[in-house]
Amino acid sequence: GKMTHASSLSLASATFNGYAQAAQVRISSAGKFLYVSNRGTANNISVFEVDLEGQLHLIQRIATGGKTPRNFNFSPDERFLLVANQDSNDIRLFKRDISTGRLKMTITKIKINKPVYVFPFN
Repeated sequence: GKMTHASSLSLASATFNGYAQAAQVRISSAGKFLYVSNRGTANNISVFEVDLEGQLHLIQRIATGGKTPRNFNFSPDERFLLVANQDSNDIRLFKRDISTGRLKMTITKIKINKPVYVFPFN
């Protein structure tokens, strides 16, 4: 019933030359994967696996295909992730592997002016 600090993890690699600003954090419904959007010059999604002790392990960083990813949300079956890229005026669709948590960008790109929120589907 009480929150405590478990660890601190970087959203950027040790060789990254720029800055990352976390925006949205979501966890899969099974609690196995955690996703974080990184704005700034990073413009990516960091994917972490949550182990049985609750520790996070980075499994992927993937570009969002746009600038300033603000918010993202899962499709109802969690097989897709929609990312709102505010400064490139688009929403990008990613296919999500349910078993590994990994994302793969699709060719689907929805042009929309300054998207900042993807409404939950459920």
